[in-house]
Amino acid sequence: MIIKINKLSSKQLAIVVYVLFYLQIRHHLTTNQKRMKLFGKQFIFSLAFLITSSLVIAQNNIDFAQYNSLNKAKEFFNSKTNKSDFAYGNYKTYEKGLWNDIPIEEIVLRENHLTFSASKSIKNSTKRIIEYLEKNYPIDLTVDKEWSSTTYSTNAENFSLKLVVDINEDKKVGENTKSDVTITYKEVINNAFAKISTQLKSNSNGIDYYVDLKYFQVSPKILINGIPIYTEHGKSRHINENTIHLNPYILNSKTPITLQFIIDPGLDENQIQFKSIPKESYFRAALITQNVKGDELKTEKIFNNQEYVTDTITENGKTHYYSYPGTSKYGKKNIEFAYTFNPEVNYDVKGWSNGKDLRTEKDLEQKIKTFYHDFGDLIIAKNIDKISDLLYDNYFEYYTFTYNIGKNKSFDDYKKWVNTVESSFKTIFANETKLHISTDGKLAYLEAIDKSSYLKAVGKNYSDNIEFIFYMDKTTNQLKIIR
Repeated sequence: MIIKINKLSSKQLAIVVYVLFYLQIRHHLTTNQKRMKLFGKQFIFSLAFLITSSLVIAQNNIDFAQYNSLNKAKEFFNSKTNKSDFAYGNYKTYEKGLWNDIPIEEIVLRENHLTFSASKSIKNSTKRIIEYLEKNYPIDLTVDKEWSSTTYSTNAENFSLKLVVDINEDKKVGENTKSDVTITYKEVINNAFAKISTQLKSNSNGIDYYVDLKYFQVSPKILINGIPIYTEHGKSRHINENTIHLNPYILNSKTPITLQFIIDPGLDENQIQFKSIPKESYFRAALITQNVKGDELKTEKIFNNQEYVTDTITENGKTHYYSYPGTSKYGKKNIEFAYTFNPEVNYDVKGWSNGKDLRTEKDLEQKIKTFYHDFGDLIIAKNIDKISDLLYDNYFEYYTFTYNIGKNKSFDDYKKWVNTVESSFKTIFANETKLHISTDGKLAYLEAIDKSSYLKAVGKNYSDNIEFIFYMDKTTNQLKIIR
């Protein structure tokens, strides 16, 4: 019998082998006993081949998406019964497999990383991975385009994923485009603070408000309802630009927001403040409304005193004209103004609504200092659970007014605080302070004059500035962190 075999899959090949094996049995049953010895050897060979073929099929069909935690992945890779294509040290590798039914290859587990590549032999594997990410992570998927590659990233509670596609920013993904995936497994954390992001829904229709600043040789200070949110010393010959997110200070769409601006003279080349606002200076501020994707919806001018100033210079009987960006409104000790707007945000948070009027609170500054010192003691005592309790309300509202969107998540912020606790061996406090109370009396902020923050956690090659905005709950009469 002659069987012509063209291109067969592994599964088809195994079936063919089984049929041949069956025909062998039929043939040898009709022969004498001498031939049965030969049959026995052939039987063992055929059976081994069949088992090996089946094993290859099984290995190629492993879907590694099911191993969505480090424990599951380790259990699979370290299993005594698990067969791999190649063993490397403590790790096992697989030549081929699947990820969410998408063909992949070069699968390796190293420490807490699972890496693999889009299959070169199967067309559109990279395209299918991108489509899967866009479908399952429509809000949290970020795309960074560079000259040599494009990176897709997403961040989940148990893992983070990075897909690096071998195309530059000008090219499109083709059917044979190469790509590499790195899945980094995270420690599973059973903490209320860490799980905030997994409990809140993401809102892709959210609205964000920003103040966009550009200034030269002046020092601006911005307050919102009496609380300073931005203070900077403008250095000589430096154009300063900055953007301030306002949503942390917006509770809902019902309450108008008032921004107060104080523009002082900047610093000269010797870091000494100018006596008055220089002629070669300016300040520009605009209110920007964006959606959560970063698309600009509206820009409103708040203030702009920038203009081209022309000086007339006469030398040796000749007249020269020198023009430069500056302001004709110079010579003042400072410039003060206010701007009020009605926000249209897509959330409603309590914030400090239930707060006491702190303007009548006795020894408020000392109470805030005591809170900071107690918080510092918790850091040194490595009491991350108590710290998490104190921070919970603040971060719950943070992820609410940022619509639970972006690279940053609560489980990442929790890990940052764990790092602060583990890295710090002492705390430093400011000596000179200034107490700020909001215009409605409900918020308090302790400004450090001689330090970058009132509380600083310090370790070996490590330091972290820690500062909060407080309110005092009417019900409990306790100071609470709210921003």
